Amino acid sequence: MWDGNADGRFTVTDVGLWLQTLFFLPGDTLIWVSLRYAPEITQFFEVDAAQYGSTFSALLSVFVWLAIAVLLLTTSHWLT
Repeated sequence: MWDGNADGRFTVTDVGLWLQTLFFLPGDTLIWVSLRYAPEITQFFEVDAAQYGSTFSALLSVFVWLAIAVLLLTTSHWLT
C-alpha cells in the first residue's frame, strides 16, 4: 500500500503517486459508475476502462474538485 510504484521502497515518489491517485479519483469513479450503470451512454461516447487516469478523467476530476471547493466555500460561512 505504501509503495506506490512497486520498487520495494517507500520514497517521496510514492507520495506523488498518492496525490495523483487522489486527484484522479473523482473522474475515475465517474467513469466506473457510467461503465457499470450506463453502458449504452459510455458506448455512445466511446468511453471505456482505458479512460482511467486519462485527460478525460482529469477534466472530470477538475470539475468535481471545483464543485467541492465551491460547496465548501459557500457553506463555510454557516459554520462561523
